[in-house]
Amino acid sequence: MEYLLLIYHSEANWGKMTPADEAAIYREYGQLRDDLSGKGKFLGGSQLTPTTMATTVRACETANAWSPMAHSRKPKSNWAAISL
Repeated sequence: MEYLLLIYHSEANWGKMTPADEAAIYREYGQLRDDLSGKGKFLGGSQLTPTTMATTVRACETANAWSPMAHSRKPKSNWAAISL
């Protein structure tokens, strides 16, 4: 079975973090990625762009409001595809 993980942080809180706090978060994500990779479970991942760069996708004149993340404002986001 494959899953898509979304790891995110509040835009307001991220802007208040020290560089050391940011580095600790990236280090923790790196440890998770390395652990999953070592088990052959990490399929891929990437950091998402900030919300200031976001685009709304519309289909049939309806915004993607069905998505739980449609109205999210979480710019420091990463995704990771894993296999369990």
